[in-house]
Amino acid sequence: MALDTAHRRLSAVNVFCPWRSQLPFPDGSVDVEDRYAVGYAYGGIISAVPEFDGPIGNIAAGFDSGTHAYDLAQFFSGATSYAIDPAVETGWTFDTGSGLLTIDTDDEGTFGPYTVTATNASGDTDSNTFTVKVAVSSIALHASALGFTFRIEF
Repeated sequence: MALDTAHRRLSAVNVFCPWRSQLPFPDGSVDVEDRYAVGYAYGGIISAVPEFDGPIGNIAAGFDSGTHAYDLAQFFSGATSYAIDPAVETGWTFDTGSGLLTIDTDDEGTFGPYTVTATNASGDTDSNTFTVKVAVSSIALHASALGFTFRIEF
């Protein structure tokens, strides 16, 4: 099914029902109010503004624990593409089509803050900011009565 056809575009003209809605005044720009006015009269499918579905939250991973993938698209609905700023660290990847962030935990530290911007088909955007922390995590248990100490790292 096509999102847009000549028939659907003509639905906004309202030749037989001019009282149905009034099209915006042609002032050389198309702002949000103009989009809503045209969208009300248009019989086709108009893409929605990407909606922020909740905070991404800071990401934590254990040092030298391999490669981890995070689907950041789940925090936005209605988006068709994604961008991240600043660029991710060397060895990490960010897929602008799917919003998938892949990190490698070879370096320890706190990275970011990163801002992910989601864009829909109409060019409307929404953003979300987060950081990534890669650290050595350890738990030291002492068993003094038995005379030994051991350490678990993850």
